[in-house]
Amino acid sequence: MSNFNRLVVFGCSNTRGEGLSDCRDRNSPASILGWPNELATMMGISTVINLGMGGASNKHISNSLLDKAGADFFNPDTDVVVFLWSYFCRHCVFQDDGLVERYLPSDLRYNRVEPNKHKKIKRWYRDYNTSVDQQLSNYTRISHTQHYLNSKGITNYNFTCETYEYTNIPTWFDSNTLKIVDVDTLGRQYGKADDNDHPGVIANMHTAKIMYKHITK
Repeated sequence: MSNFNRLVVFGCSNTRGEGLSDCRDRNSPASILGWPNELATMMGISTVINLGMGGASNKHISNSLLDKAGADFFNPDTDVVVFLWSYFCRHCVFQDDGLVERYLPSDLRYNRVEPNKHKKIKRWYRDYNTSVDQQLSNYTRISHTQHYLNSKGITNYNFTCETYEYTNIPTWFDSNTLKIVDVDTLGRQYGKADDNDHPGVIANMHTAKIMYKHITK
């Protein structure tokens, strides 16, 4: 692993490290206490670029990667990219004004959005969202992202915190290229972050260990 000197990571709040003591809200920089920095240490990499986004869907994560790649952000000789793909139930819409409107089931449970947005999210999950569409949409985006990076010679490793839909993998998707890291279970086993929602420091360490084991297999 010593030939790489930049670890670039993509994902949601579980990658960004939300809830840890140095990343208490979405206005804070990404945490240095989460799994990305721990994994970089294991891999002997000095620089971590954490591009995790709180509440991100895999649609948003994939687009973020492709935007970076299109701007010649990556150097195949020095960069390794690691994804912790998010939960498949999440959705987003890219607006004409450049904003990204997110759709999360948790926003309904905890009433974290204003009433009109709450109605839109509720309608999406009631009338349009299906398990089959989730599977096809997410696996297509993950596969496309993997193939794009591979075509550019950029080393990448893919993990997901999704556990339920992972059992319904399309026949055309290579399951060997995507491994589960059940961060929610790790959070319950080893302690949660200060927000009592996301995985804590020790759980993040175990996340990094699981990833490192797969990467060095």
